[in-house]
Amino acid sequence: MCVRYRPSDYRGLINEYLEIAGRVGEKHANASHHIVQTTTQSPYSPIFLLLSFSGVLGLWVVAYFDGMTDRMETILRTLRMPDGRHLRSTYTGIRLVDWQLTLLSSFYEVLSNNLTYGPRLLFFDLNFVVACTNLWVLMESRRREVARAWYLRWPVWAIILWNANGAAIVQPIFFWLAHTTYQANHPYNSEMPLNDAIALFAVTLPIMAAPLLLFTPAWLGLTTWQHHGYIALFQASPLLVTAAFIALSIVLKPATTTTTTTSTTSKGSSSKKWIFASLLSAGTIAAAVHLFTIFTTLRSADPDASAARLFIPDLVRAGIRGFATVTLPAAHEYEALIENLHLFSQFDWWVVAASCVSLSHLLLKEGDGPYRDLTVTPTTRTQWKELAYLVVGSLVFGPGAAGTFALAVREIRL
Repeated sequence: MCVRYRPSDYRGLINEYLEIAGRVGEKHANASHHIVQTTTQSPYSPIFLLLSFSGVLGLWVVAYFDGMTDRMETILRTLRMPDGRHLRSTYTGIRLVDWQLTLLSSFYEVLSNNLTYGPRLLFFDLNFVVACTNLWVLMESRRREVARAWYLRWPVWAIILWNANGAAIVQPIFFWLAHTTYQANHPYNSEMPLNDAIALFAVTLPIMAAPLLLFTPAWLGLTTWQHHGYIALFQASPLLVTAAFIALSIVLKPATTTTTTTSTTSKGSSSKKWIFASLLSAGTIAAAVHLFTIFTTLRSADPDASAARLFIPDLVRAGIRGFATVTLPAAHEYEALIENLHLFSQFDWWVVAASCVSLSHLLLKEGDGPYRDLTVTPTTRTQWKELAYLVVGSLVFGPGAAGTFALAVREIRL
């Protein structure tokens, strides 16, 4: 016992340690895997699917019974609005694309021209809420881990679909798809390359300004033909913004790579500042639009701009009495079309608002991955408070602004 140890006595000690550590790590990994497989499934998947189903009912099923689909078919067949105005039908020279743009232009133009007041206010607010979600999905698509899934890496296809078919239907499906994709328990890298973060900030203003393409022609007194051209440009704006984002990111990549000589932590901090600035800018714009909408409804004596008129669906006024539509004189067809489309946008607004609150609450939950329930434990008291703040914030500042500010808080946590 008194003999001193020699170096040869320690031979194999490191290998023995590694072997023991490997067995312990494997044991913990198996236990963690067992816990993940046996814990309660996240409640967000059925919520998103339920919201999408509600969107189908509120948008297209109701549209069938209130006569909206019949009126839209008549417009496309005659290329005339019910009030006699001609409908533009040529945009690109490609028949299928022009037909789709004609349909969308007739829809968007009715809700954005100066012939409506209350419906235009709600549609104005709705489009800025959707603009916020466009920024969200573009931002999350730039996370390093998202590169594994192309349909999340390039979300422009989803943005085009929910602009063309109703955000209340497509958005919850996209959120559900992203949520289920990242529900698997694997390490997640939430970092964003610095060049992508700077490019995101650069395109934030174009993303948030895109809805102005719908309403500026009416404010400037342009013709219906010109108005429809701006609407077609709005439909193409997701592609244009994505192309600008990619081009700017490519241009900035060599500069950010060669000039950045600091540590990885500093790089992440620099990216975080640009992301935070983007979210803060977008949230401020969306909040200003929603507050403008609310104050207009409170100050206006016109019943067409009341809060009930804007946000509470009126099935009877839209033409649904039981399950039969009422045939109206030709002079009242345009007013009936306005009511149909306004009811469409009301259901759209409510489902999109619920989707925004659900997604924002999901991303705020403690963890390190996008679009997934990061904790399988029951919701804590703090998370319930955050959910209450999101609901109240959505009522005051709008769901787009409340969700965007929540994602700014989440960015600090990551």
